[in-house]
Amino acid sequence: MNLTLPAVFGHWSSPRELFGRAIAWIARSHVSGRAATRPISPTRLTWTLHKAATQSILHPRGMRIECLAGCVWLTHDSDPRDIVLQAPATYLADRDSRLLIHALDDAKVRVRAR
Repeated sequence: MNLTLPAVFGHWSSPRELFGRAIAWIARSHVSGRAATRPISPTRLTWTLHKAATQSILHPRGMRIECLAGCVWLTHDSDPRDIVLQAPATYLADRDSRLLIHALDDAKVRVRAR
């Protein structure tokens, strides 16, 4: 059986590459903190993260990240610092580069614009 994909998918060397690109697109649209179908509130957002889950925030400068429960690890792209927040600690983002929030334990995190 020969499966032909519509031209909208482009030309990739294998179905594995197509699948990988689709997963990457889904991850970018959801992990960046913005759902593809609805916008998020720019003033406050609360996430429950299971252990080893990661969220990211694009352009976080001035946002306050509050660890409400558990423990999270934060890092900005191209920043050598590692920030670990254990509830009830907070962090004020001082850079505009993408911020990764990774749950070291099950955690609850609130993000607020200043």
